[in-house]
Amino acid sequence: MFGAIESTLKASSPEVSSGSMARAKVVQSNEALKAQQMQQPAEKKEAQTEQAAEASQEMLETLTNDLDMLHHVGLQFSVHETTGRTMIKVINKDTNDLIREIPPEGLLNLAAKMQEMLGILFDKKV
Repeated sequence: MFGAIESTLKASSPEVSSGSMARAKVVQSNEALKAQQMQQPAEKKEAQTEQAAEASQEMLETLTNDLDMLHHVGLQFSVHETTGRTMIKVINKDTNDLIREIPPEGLLNLAAKMQEMLGILFDKKV
């Protein structure tokens, strides 16, 4: 019985050795692919790091420009006469130009007119 198994193994040994060589090649190619895949994430991480660094640099430049602009900007606070609401005016210190008004004076004038119209239509508050 054991002789039959030995003779079968001996007879199939060239196939086994060629099969094991094929398996060894497959294992080697798999190892090469894994090594390549390990390098690709490292390259991707480097590319992502470079992109993040560029974005950070752009953001810092924008922030620096904004801070420089803040040195040339002044704020004026006032109270709207008819509505009694606070207004803020953002003014360029160098040229005294109005940059922005919060809330816009025209809007406060409109609100005052609407209150006046409501007062004309309705005499009493309920």
